[in-house]
Amino acid sequence: MWKRRKRHQFERLTQPHLHTLYSLALQMTRDPADAEDMVQETYVKAYKAFDQLKDRSRCKAWLLKIAINIYRDWYRKMMREPMHISFDGSAPLLQLLGNHRENPERLVVDKTMGEEVQLALDELPPEFKIVILLADVEELSYREIAEILDCPIGTVMSRIHRGRKLLRSSLCEYARRFGYVC
Repeated sequence: MWKRRKRHQFERLTQPHLHTLYSLALQMTRDPADAEDMVQETYVKAYKAFDQLKDRSRCKAWLLKIAINIYRDWYRKMMREPMHISFDGSAPLLQLLGNHRENPERLVVDKTMGEEVQLALDELPPEFKIVILLADVEELSYREIAEILDCPIGTVMSRIHRGRKLLRSSLCEYARRFGYVC
């Protein structure tokens, strides 16, 4: 009985945040399959730790915190492991590299943020990328971001400022091509 009630409460509280989690995961990983894996792992970890969620009104922040920790682990793993590509001719090079234009989810991301902006965002170190996504894409307050990242608000503000500054310098040439002054 308790397990059924727990599952029902968990689903009721977490289901409304599924789209937000997936959107954030897709922005961070830039790969729909990795994003789905991240969301699934987030939900598994959240369900196992559901009893630890004391303030049910903070469910979204709690889920985002779990997802960001999973992303950090994923990112560290990606940086440690070299990319293995087989050149035995079994797969065309374009398939190995991936063709994001055929993926509808990726098209939405590209249309929303623009490919140049997304590329510049991808070049940011993770600590800046995460706060930029939470502040500017998910529109969370500095306080909410600080709670999710478990750091002072001043750190959040500093990372957002530095991240935006890095983005600005990265996108300056792109802006000049379209007549904007940097």
